[in-house]
Amino acid sequence: MKSVNIDFGNLIEELKEKNLKMFVRKTKGGVIYIEKNNGEIYGAGLVWINGVSKPLYLDELLEKKLTVNFEEIKDTSRLWEWDRTYWGIDYLEDIIKFQKEINSREWIMQLMNN
Repeated sequence: MKSVNIDFGNLIEELKEKNLKMFVRKTKGGVIYIEKNNGEIYGAGLVWINGVSKPLYLDELLEKKLTVNFEEIKDTSRLWEWDRTYWGIDYLEDIIKFQKEINSREWIMQLMNN
């Protein structure tokens, strides 16, 4: 079975270099999908963190800089176009920036100074 590895510590560059798109479903959460420019779709629903299987949460993947293996999905008949929310590069860059601000705790100092 084919697969795609994504290093979330280097997410933006990975998506750009490999010409990939990332999406989730509007009607069913818990799985992040990767779409190649040839239409092949790969999905991952769980990741192992400290020996525990956990659902994928974008903020945790980014914070821990995990590498996730996405497996090819052969039957994509239920992955309707209307059900996909694509996370574009600009959106992901904003999420990464926002997460860095939260993790830096600078926002606490800004609140205390206001």
